[in-house]
Amino acid sequence: MPTLADFETASACGFNAVMYPGSDVPPTQWISYTKDALDYCQQTGLIMISNSPILGFNSNVDGVAPYAKDWPVSFVSQFVNHPALGGWQVKDEPSYLDWHESLDANNNSVHAHNSPLINNYRNIRAIDNQNLVFMNLAVSYDATWIGNNSTYPDYLHHYNQVFNPSILCYDYYPIDCVTNSQGEIISLRVQWVTFYNTLATFAYEAKRTNKPFWAYCLCYQHRTEGRIYPYPTEGMLRFYVFSALAYGAQGIIYWKYRIGDNETPALVDNNPNKTKGEALNEKIESPNIVGSIEEQGSTYLTFAPIDHNGNKTSIWYSIKKINSEVRRYNHIFYQCDVRNTYRFQSTVAKEIWDQGVGCIRKLKTEEFGVLISNIVNNGNYYIVIVNSDPFNKQNIQIVFDTESYGVYDVGIASGPQTSWDDSQSEEQWVSRTLDEGGYLIIKYTRK
Repeated sequence: MPTLADFETASACGFNAVMYPGSDVPPTQWISYTKDALDYCQQTGLIMISNSPILGFNSNVDGVAPYAKDWPVSFVSQFVNHPALGGWQVKDEPSYLDWHESLDANNNSVHAHNSPLINNYRNIRAIDNQNLVFMNLAVSYDATWIGNNSTYPDYLHHYNQVFNPSILCYDYYPIDCVTNSQGEIISLRVQWVTFYNTLATFAYEAKRTNKPFWAYCLCYQHRTEGRIYPYPTEGMLRFYVFSALAYGAQGIIYWKYRIGDNETPALVDNNPNKTKGEALNEKIESPNIVGSIEEQGSTYLTFAPIDHNGNKTSIWYSIKKINSEVRRYNHIFYQCDVRNTYRFQSTVAKEIWDQGVGCIRKLKTEEFGVLISNIVNNGNYYIVIVNSDPFNKQNIQIVFDTESYGVYDVGIASGPQTSWDDSQSEEQWVSRTLDEGGYLIIKYTRK
């Protein structure tokens, strides 16, 4: 049962909104739990987005309980005017058939615009045309998810046409564990290509349709569908968050905030400062970083910002720190215009990126490279550089065009730095060190 203290803790972590399903109890209590959560949000200054199972519930089938016969219409109508309500996530990771009912022999959709999910969505939007109404999309090229669309961008465009959601939202978690034949974790990997391509896909569709996009950030150590996701260190969290912001994301959703009562919690509060390893192949020095696999049933221990007793863990404090950084640079990222993004990864020693963007003439990085974003906000111009290595610090070197621009550090992950001397020569390299998954933000003005 949610308590006022739970929401006070979330507010203290720097969140401005919560997503609450109210479904960790029998269905007869879902509505009362939702009311309690909304009231607690109002008392703590939070906004609540409901992702209750009621929203995607199909009440037009045999055997539906009498209290659920008019779901989700009665549910939405009851809470639509609550002052703490921010919106509705109608379904998490809908499959293609969830909104197409079936496919014919040629893999074409049948009854594509009359599925129960689409009807629910339209009914919710008809009741509430002020708050957010959307779904969170899975990222996969399998037909289970994208149906007869040949590419994921085609699928996203099709989804946008059918639902016209308030925002575009997705989850994709590129960092997972590599195990040996005995199930022992031997390394971590980062699937950069899909990660950056997905960000670019949603950023493009968001700009094309003039809608914000939101991205999920994984703060939850767990195993699912054969994949093992490791303990989320501060560097990994910062990598998730600031990569999304550099592409123009207007919302970050952390998942999962609290361990469920039916999960096996880790017994050790893993300290993110213990993190060692490299992005691809180096072994992890301490098994406490990613937990372990129990002998009974090979159940992977779970870990989240709040444990099963409601206590803060080290992840909670990492998120609080990162949230404070996001708030510090809100004036840069909120309602920004991302003009260009680039990914540079040095494939040979001392390779130089010389495409030039804004005030930057040239750039050198270490092995795993950086993400570069050119952002304009309220007439101000910025370059955001994000470390593509979530596990290790990275030294970068830059040559600036100080003849044409005034160049200033706005900040790096550890705090603001001093401005550069605009008297430097054209080929003078300036060095900075990015934290694990960290960033450098540069403001520049034309002289």
